[in-house]
Amino acid sequence: HGFPEWFFGHAALPFQDFMISSLSLFSYATALWLHSEIFDLKKNMPRLHQLLIAAVILNLVLQVSIPLGFYGFAVQIEGVVFIIITPVLLFTSWWLWRKKAIDRTTLLLGLLPPFYVAAAVLVQLSIHGIIPFHMAIYSLWQYALIVHIITVLIIA
Repeated sequence: HGFPEWFFGHAALPFQDFMISSLSLFSYATALWLHSEIFDLKKNMPRLHQLLIAAVILNLVLQVSIPLGFYGFAVQIEGVVFIIITPVLLFTSWWLWRKKAIDRTTLLLGLLPPFYVAAAVLVQLSIHGIIPFHMAIYSLWQYALIVHIITVLIIA
């Protein structure tokens, strides 16, 4: 987070903020992509795959919010989208496993993106004062993000 400022001083703060905001929004998009790829939703659940692709496209469009100054609103939109999508992803993961379309290892791997999203939703609820602040929530979110990044790198 602070590396650009370390090297370039305070002049790099706008660039640093842009990077953090952009990568935060991209992390949501990659969580959806990862879930779709792990469960091969294009084949197993084409309509859900289309819904996830629409959410990814929305996320990419929301990148424009950063230079236009409404990043906070974009994050709220993402929060609503993920509050709706997370239970759907969890249910469909379980359903595909019960249907024997996936094995237990794939199920566990596929639950990582919804777990990351659920952690991010908890952070959003904390940021907006809906639930009290707990450092454990932020730690959980950061560790979930690291696991998510490593998983994306391995699969990609």
